[in-house]
Amino acid sequence: MKQCKKVLLTGIAALMAVSFILTGCDKGKSGRPSLEDTDLDGTKQEETPENKADDADSDDTVQAGGAQDMAPGDPLEEEGTIGDISYRISASSVEGTVETAGFDIFSEEQDIYRFAVIINAGEKSTGGYEINITDIAYDGSEMIITVEETSPGQDEMVTEALTYPSCAVELDKLPKSVKVVWTNGTGLPCDYIYIDDYELPEGWLAVLKDGAGEIMRETYVYETSDGKYEYINIRSTTVSWGAAEWNDIVTGSGAADTREDVVSAAEEFGSAGFVMFNNDSATYSIDEFLAAKAG
Repeated sequence: MKQCKKVLLTGIAALMAVSFILTGCDKGKSGRPSLEDTDLDGTKQEETPENKADDADSDDTVQAGGAQDMAPGDPLEEEGTIGDISYRISASSVEGTVETAGFDIFSEEQDIYRFAVIINAGEKSTGGYEINITDIAYDGSEMIITVEETSPGQDEMVTEALTYPSCAVELDKLPKSVKVVWTNGTGLPCDYIYIDDYELPEGWLAVLKDGAGEIMRETYVYETSDGKYEYINIRSTTVSWGAAEWNDIVTGSGAADTREDVVSAAEEFGSAGFVMFNNDSATYSIDEFLAAKAG
């Protein structure tokens, strides 16, 4: 049984629980959070709200609506309840140096709010920029958090230094799915999912692995009752140079129709080096993994 170890990360924390690990922070056959916007190491390509507006009609566009206990147009309270989830919005500017726009989901132990979603606007050339949560919609399964970025006025005095505006919402429990969108409806990519002391679900069929030195990438594969597949991507790094102890971070999950689709997702994640089957200490090639199903 593989278990993700506790990792110390800066910032407040939070995460969401699984429909598998987490349905709202992926998806598609690639299994990575917004892979078209995310590099294999988990960092994203630069993208601005203006760029996102051009893509508002893309498949990534979602409509923020259906919030329970909130009528359309109601102002968003800093602390309250939506459906069966209590939330608290944190300060609109959280210290950090996240260079590109996106969000992270972590678990934490802090009074009743055990989870948090941290949303980053990316690196800005001066002060005066802010990102704020304008709406939280929840239909009992999926939570959609809407954010808006504001820029300094033309004549506003600002700090002449790089800034990294962030905001966060803390939750007392995790919905099955979480999305973060700009006010135009375009989704932000999810960078990291971190579950403190996360325990990998039992019953995995195989794990695809690759890596060297201090970094290992693993894709755990599960066969579903309809003969398709679900998988979880985990990136492991040693706690220090040469150490035997590893820190694991869940970086995405997804679904696939075939083993070929699983391999494609693993190749994009960087884990398609070799394969190990559950309860088998031998290593196998990718071709053997594919042939095992064909046979």
